[in-house]
Amino acid sequence: FNISSVERLRHFGLLRSIGLTPKQLKKILIGEALLLALIFVPIGVIVGGLGTKLILRIINNIIGMKSQGDLNLFNVIVPMIIGFISIIIASISPARISSKISPIESLNIEGNIIENSKGKSKKKNKNKVIQKMFGYTGKIAFTNLVRNKKRFYATVISISISIALFITANYLVKNLNPYYQVQKSIDSDYVLSLQISDEPIGYSEEVINEIKNIHGIKSIEKMKFYHSSLELKKSHLSEKGFEENKDDPTINKDVDEEWPYTVSSMFVGLSEEKLKESGIYEPMAEQGDKLPNLYIMQNLNYQDITNVVKNDKVQVKFSYKHFPNRIRMSKIFRVAKVLKKPPITFNARDGDSIIFMSTNDMEKYLGLKGYQKIDINVTEDGDIQSIEQKLNEIANNQKYGKLTIFRDQLAMYERFRLEIASILYILIGVIILVGLVNIVNIMTINVILRRREFGMLRALGMTNQQLRKVLTKEGLFYGLISSGIGSIVGIALICLVYYSARRGIDLELEFDYISIISACLITTILTVLSTLLPLRKAISLNVVESIRAID
Repeated sequence: FNISSVERLRHFGLLRSIGLTPKQLKKILIGEALLLALIFVPIGVIVGGLGTKLILRIINNIIGMKSQGDLNLFNVIVPMIIGFISIIIASISPARISSKISPIESLNIEGNIIENSKGKSKKKNKNKVIQKMFGYTGKIAFTNLVRNKKRFYATVISISISIALFITANYLVKNLNPYYQVQKSIDSDYVLSLQISDEPIGYSEEVINEIKNIHGIKSIEKMKFYHSSLELKKSHLSEKGFEENKDDPTINKDVDEEWPYTVSSMFVGLSEEKLKESGIYEPMAEQGDKLPNLYIMQNLNYQDITNVVKNDKVQVKFSYKHFPNRIRMSKIFRVAKVLKKPPITFNARDGDSIIFMSTNDMEKYLGLKGYQKIDINVTEDGDIQSIEQKLNEIANNQKYGKLTIFRDQLAMYERFRLEIASILYILIGVIILVGLVNIVNIMTINVILRRREFGMLRALGMTNQQLRKVLTKEGLFYGLISSGIGSIVGIALICLVYYSARRGIDLELEFDYISIISACLITTILTVLSTLLPLRKAISLNVVESIRAID
């Protein structure tokens, strides 16, 4: 609206000179805004509703959600009200300023409507660094940019947002690398597991031997696997953990009074050979209590709720809800080690902590039979179709059995990444397009407003080549300044996304400087190219007509 008002100042001056009052002019400009709102706000609501349905359909296909995203009256009325209010607010300031300028000023004005209307003198700062780097035409170009600070800031902000969002989206897409995400939870070609783990059941040794005898099996890793609670004393909790636990309604209702605080944990039983191979094995302590050992990784997902240390005593309780009479089994363990890294690949999203112990202890003290997870790798020349058929039969014969295929998980994450990337890059493309159109508009308006100035400069000897350099360097400065600001904001957004989302998504805090440099380079090239259309208009102006021009 500000650009539109500046472009038509002389037109407003002519209307004012034949009797149009400031109040009528203000009504005209606000009326234009309302007409635009009547056209585009409903379009925005419709496109927004269709876009929401599309995104939800994509998510439904990926994770099986049932939400349809149906538009209700509230979801239509609120955006329409906000859209109308936003457009009216945006039009008030240009309308008010345009109505205050006298007809004579409107007919003769050159430059910034905002600064002239307030009677501010134009500050001409001869920047020696700019002149040294970009020459005299560069100094003229930079001076022209800052003559209208409001337009300059608006354009730089819009382009900077485009760069920042591109950098952030590229960071997200890169971290959603399918292989990286799948490997965080699956480290083998196939995984046999249980869909429900509320019973003390699992794959038997006979099943393990059956898998070993399948032609093409390279290796298998068997483990016990169960989700339950680690019971602690107050001394085992941090201040944050105590605050979260003290108001828990389950306290003193279904827990041991000696161990009143519980932490959701994932329990993994490994063979002693695997524990020794990973370097975490500790023999049973020689103390008189002869407590079995466990190994803990605590405060997963960047939480700070427990403060368990080596040699602490903790209680493990398994409750088999779906088994007859709901069996509860518990045992006190000694913390042999506090781990920083896991001995196996696991999904860290499944609890507040992960507990490793020997398979013998899990069966002896906690009653967990069989194996709840089996990692299977195959040879390169194995018959994949035959192997998968036999593994599917094993999964179907096991109660709650489930077969997960690394290849299928990889394909699912790949589809997810492509769809998310498409949505992000389409949105960014729209924002970049808006920014470039903004530059074209501003450069075109600058040519219109500065016809006399260009005419005078050309009359004094400025060539078309020099005029071309002035305008292209204005576009260059837009690109360089926006690139600097956008890069800083983009890096800040990456940090914000990382620290906000790392509890729910596996992310790495890293900066892809190649993508940052590429975004800045492409943006700068586009801003320079966006000056070509106004440049043709400026060069085509007749010198005499430019000096005498009254729009």
